[in-house]
Amino acid sequence: MLNLRINSHRTHEDYVAVQHNTGVLPISGQHFVGIVSVCVISIICALPVGNLIPLSIEAIPALASLNKGVSSNNEENYLKGSDEETAANLQITADAGSRENYDDADLPSNLFSSQAVNDAVIAARRSGNNLADAFNDEDTDDTDDLAGDMSDEMPAVPEQLRQRFYAGSTSVGADTSDSDESVNESDSAPVTAGASGVSMPTQAKPLPALNGPDKTLELLADGSIPQVSGLDATRPPVLNAYAAPRPTGRWYKQTVHSGDTISAIFNYLNLPDGTLADITKAASKADLYLKPGTQIHFLIDSKNNVLELVKPLRSNDEQVRFTRMSPSAPFSVVHEDLNAHVDDNKAIKLFADAEKMPNAIEAAKDRKAAQEEALKQKQAEELLAKQNARTRPRLVVSDIRRGENFNAAAKRAGLTAQNVAQIRSVLNGRVNVRRLNAGDGFRVLFNGIGTRSAITALEFNTSRNGRVRLYRNPDNGTFYEEDGYRPVTGSFRRFPVSGNLEVSSPFNPRRYHPLRHRISPHNGVDFRMPIGTPVYAPADGVVTYAGYMRGGGYTVVIKHMGAYSTVYMHLSRYNVSKGDTVHMGQVFAKSGNTGGSTGSHLHYEIRINDRPVDPLKVDLPSGSPALASQRRERFKSTVQVLKSELYKDSLAVRVDRDANKAKN
Repeated sequence: MLNLRINSHRTHEDYVAVQHNTGVLPISGQHFVGIVSVCVISIICALPVGNLIPLSIEAIPALASLNKGVSSNNEENYLKGSDEETAANLQITADAGSRENYDDADLPSNLFSSQAVNDAVIAARRSGNNLADAFNDEDTDDTDDLAGDMSDEMPAVPEQLRQRFYAGSTSVGADTSDSDESVNESDSAPVTAGASGVSMPTQAKPLPALNGPDKTLELLADGSIPQVSGLDATRPPVLNAYAAPRPTGRWYKQTVHSGDTISAIFNYLNLPDGTLADITKAASKADLYLKPGTQIHFLIDSKNNVLELVKPLRSNDEQVRFTRMSPSAPFSVVHEDLNAHVDDNKAIKLFADAEKMPNAIEAAKDRKAAQEEALKQKQAEELLAKQNARTRPRLVVSDIRRGENFNAAAKRAGLTAQNVAQIRSVLNGRVNVRRLNAGDGFRVLFNGIGTRSAITALEFNTSRNGRVRLYRNPDNGTFYEEDGYRPVTGSFRRFPVSGNLEVSSPFNPRRYHPLRHRISPHNGVDFRMPIGTPVYAPADGVVTYAGYMRGGGYTVVIKHMGAYSTVYMHLSRYNVSKGDTVHMGQVFAKSGNTGGSTGSHLHYEIRINDRPVDPLKVDLPSGSPALASQRRERFKSTVQVLKSELYKDSLAVRVDRDANKAKN
């Protein structure tokens, strides 16, 4: 199998060493592992995030923050749409309730009782979320400040360092370390490369001419190719292996590993790129095929030039040898029996490892120095991160320097990768941080000292977008401009999805179940929709159940203000757990086809005091203007405090809390 890879640094072809197909599988082992990995990842992605896959183990914090940005846009679009527009586009299929019948779960009454809310609040407190207390008392609207609980800290992904290429020897037998040592130190006695052994034969062994009926081709003394009539001038001639003179130098051996390429080997051994280009010009495609486990032999002169390269061919009993008499001469090619370049196969054990080439030793020193420098830089970054974790001030003030991007400026200012991801999400649609210019400045205010604190306000002063200020509302954790918060809390939207809706099974307490052959009430409405359609919270509430139910599949139950509760079944995934609070318009789940379902859809219920009602006909709370005004005024008060702190430069001074403790 020949894999062709084009190296951007060269114009020649590069050949990759791959394992042969063993015949056990119709595909290679690498492909099989890749297919299995894709299947496992696909299954994991289909699981409900936040339940079987907790958010605390997200591998890529930036991806989680990106999802938040998408959810924020979806929330805005959902809140902009009106129930009247959705109802106008609502369709009930002619075969609703007959063609598609679903087996929903029978929900226990305790999920809708006040005790369920108390249990959810207890679960929320254990997880550090006290906002659920707001729903424990249906007559109060006070909510706790989540400033200390909204930290977006997520575990950092450890840097994966892997050696791209490594050399080794597969020779077996007696310990040859002493022999290698003697070879390396014997500078006064270089090895001569003969046609059939380590030493040059005293007389050439003439063979029948290879390029004509009575022509035998030999290299001239200077290493050039003589002019012989009847040869194809477009390709280098094939030499008579025994008639041609041989260069002198020292032999080295290099084992081929799976995934190695000719260019990777030359780069690792610090051999000249021009040498590889000359070899490639003289070679055919089959000549440069690499097989893992075989050895490549190099003949190196006293000035570290490659004069010969020998490698096995596909047949395993033949080899190709590239030869030149001097560094300025072109390479010529000969196909010969395996190990024909040595008198005795045992002589190969005396070849030094290619890592002991002078050029390779220098390259190894450079790599070691680079690794040590990278390690020092990593240690310095870790030390800075630990220092920032303790002493980063509440206010970070910085700007974009010439040649910097926002990521580099943020890192220099002490912001973590999670902070950067959150800022990108918050600024989505307002400021493109990738297009910030030198001189653009930013301020980021936190609710405490150290990297575990949460962002409460930020300002970006840019030449392209002007000045943008955003403040976090402690009621829902969302960032708004100073006059951008228009609360609709207290109202109840009729539909938990947006866009055109199609009812495949309406509310019917006397529905006849065609599979059970008995009356089986349908306590909700089924909306037909593709898998993965966002599901929104129609009102503020607290999650009293989030899990898997037989029949209902992945199910979420939310308790709202007053006696109202909502149920969502057959979800493909959800990102909430018991005790979490949700606000109107929040995307907390995606529709699916789990449980006893015969098609992708969303089963939606509204219950009043645990009594199912028709979601399409029930009267819903229209909201309290006084309550909305109260929350708006509370946000204005929060903005005034955050604005004063955002420009209080004394908060930007780093404070060493450990030193202060020592003084006290």
